Amino acid sequence: MSPFSISKATKLVRTLDDGTQVYEANLDPEWTVGSVPYGGYTLALVLNAAVNAQAKTEQPDPISISCHFLRALALSTAEIYVKTVRKGRQYTNLDITVIQKNAKTTSASLIFGDIDAPTTPGLTLPISHRPLCPLTTHPSAAVDTPGHPFFNFRNYFRIAVDPYFLSANDTLFETRADGLQWGAWVEFNDKDEILSADVSGIFLDMAKQLTALMPKDHPLRVAEFWWLPTLSMSIEYQTKMPLKGQFASRTLGVVSRYRELNEGRWSNSVELWTAPCAIGESSNDVEWREKMVCVARGGQLALIMSREKNDRYAAPRDIPSKL
Repeated sequence: MSPFSISKATKLVRTLDDGTQVYEANLDPEWTVGSVPYGGYTLALVLNAAVNAQAKTEQPDPISISCHFLRALALSTAEIYVKTVRKGRQYTNLDITVIQKNAKTTSASLIFGDIDAPTTPGLTLPISHRPLCPLTTHPSAAVDTPGHPFFNFRNYFRIAVDPYFLSANDTLFETRADGLQWGAWVEFNDKDEILSADVSGIFLDMAKQLTALMPKDHPLRVAEFWWLPTLSMSIEYQTKMPLKGQFASRTLGVVSRYRELNEGRWSNSVELWTAPCAIGESSNDVEWREKMVCVARGGQLALIMSREKNDRYAAPRDIPSKL
């Protein structure tokens, strides 16, 4: 089992005449759902190439990314083309294209900047008006939950669910007040892993699938064994990564809200929050929720498809469209 820092790594192989930088990525077969590379892992490769391209500039931090998954990647080498569209005083715009076997598989638009540099000094929402961390259960008391058996990378993580969301969904399902929700602490098992900006897509994509949150007697609950390929994913960063100070170094809170499922197409919104400590570690700080900050907000649009459609990617193939 390779460290994720190696599995996500991209290498600059050449620079084109127009300044486009081309990075190479070797896809790790452990980071798959069934037979297909995990959407969050694909996004991590894209972000890693972009972060590498911007590392030595005055705008090294991702501010936002919008990524579209055109075709599922194969478990082989891919090339990631990073093109600077515009470089301004505060922000740089990048376009990224992932090419594999002469096919365009992924496209993304990104904004980079210095996340700590003020755009309008002093114009910040007061702490008294910012939301509390939506997770209500401390990492020491959350409920350990096994990873999904369809996720081949499940041994990389520890997941501890906040019981509040388990009970809240029963009420939400009856009242239709705010859709279904899921919240948990998610943590790298490897103590040497670091929560850098390029791992954010992994955590965002770790949210429990919508159908698994339905009541146990609901017919859609059987879809827990279906495949959920992502069509698009977006992230807006609120905090500089890697995290510093009082926060856990390899743990994030993940809160997902679901409002739509229409003929097999669904979407959610996700927030990533800092954690006061690692899962299972105790703390006497009763005001820990007030001290946590939002790391990023995002969401995804995805499909629900039969597991058999995922299995067809196991054999050597050309790269078909997801649709």
